Amino acid sequence: MFSEIVEYFVYGKSLASIDQARDIEQLYEQGQEYDVDFSQIKGHLLAKRALAIAAAGFHNILMVGAPGSGKTLLSKALPSILPPLGFEEILEVSQIYSVVGKLNKEVPLITRRPFRQVHHTASKISIT
Repeated sequence: MFSEIVEYFVYGKSLASIDQARDIEQLYEQGQEYDVDFSQIKGHLLAKRALAIAAAGFHNILMVGAPGSGKTLLSKALPSILPPLGFEEILEVSQIYSVVGKLNKEVPLITRRPFRQVHHTASKISIT
């Protein structure tokens, strides 16, 4: 790739087209597929309402409860109710992922809202 750029500037050779340019709608469709959908969860009315309020206001939420009470299932379903990213947000998130080195070569743009599930053993410092 670097040699092609040098040849372009020094010798005037043409550059090969980049194959990664894709239709933005196709990227949106790929980004809207989730493992667990919020509508598939039955029960947990208070927890689902709390998650919906947190998602609407972009608030943080801390779930505490006994093992097997559905905390992980609910947190895996949360991204499915987050609003989709706008075009400017897609570019900004993709730039951040690119700088950090987490951008996937097959999908050049990040179309899902970033979401992190923090493990219960995480320290205050690691969360911050």
